[in-house]
Amino acid sequence: MERFTHKSADDQRFILDVDRLIQTDEGYAGDAIALLGRFEDFYQDLITDQKNILIQLDALRMSEKTKTLRYRELFTQKLFNQSFLLHLEKYGLKEE
Repeated sequence: MERFTHKSADDQRFILDVDRLIQTDEGYAGDAIALLGRFEDFYQDLITDQKNILIQLDALRMSEKTKTLRYRELFTQKLFNQSFLLHLEKYGLKEE
């Protein structure tokens, strides 16, 4: 993936070259904004998937179907998503 930002000299902020932005009547656009938008969509989908998985796991638990393949698949996906979300949190990226 091409990187659009670099760290500031004091290592406190990320800097985006101004030529990467296009000002429009609605705000800003450009490569970096498009990448940010795709990341935000991905993150929201991950959060939504995790919530749906928890609902499905609860339903299977209530039906006493914790030994089924479907339960195990969902549980594995839950752990994978959870690991991914924890990794994102290390970088300050978490749901508010």
